[in-house]
Amino acid sequence: MSEIAIIKYLFERPSDTKQNQILQMPPTLSPELKEQILKKSLRGSNLRGVNLMGVWLEGIDFSEADLTEACLEFAILSSCNFQNCKLEKANLRRANLIGANLEGAHLREADLYYARLTCANMQKADLSGANLERTILRCADLRGAILNNARGHPVIDRTKMEGIVSC
Repeated sequence: MSEIAIIKYLFERPSDTKQNQILQMPPTLSPELKEQILKKSLRGSNLRGVNLMGVWLEGIDFSEADLTEACLEFAILSSCNFQNCKLEKANLRRANLIGANLEGAHLREADLYYARLTCANMQKADLSGANLERTILRCADLRGAILNNARGHPVIDRTKMEGIVSC
């Protein structure tokens, strides 16, 4: 039986900004990772296999990071930058990726079941073998994406799809 994670977060809204600030993070995260999250930059980080299930990570820069086999299920990843990021075999089930930049991201065999990718930039992303069952791709940009052996029935509405490679 797999471990069930219940994560509690407390948020405060500082009077001088409209941004939420995380006051408490999962105890399993290293102090270094917590510090990087608070600085909003994990650019080029090695996060292979990290468990960030349900964590609020809106607007963080993950460009060129290695998130191979990471668990990001239920994570809030809206407006994040995943440009040229490795997300191979990552668990992104039910993740919120609204407005995220996944240009050139490596999502081979990633699980995107019911992930929300509304208005996401996925140009030239490699989704080979990915699970796209019920993935929401409303107004997303998939121009030049690679969809070899991708499976499932995504929700596609006003999605840019010119130059998609699919075998």
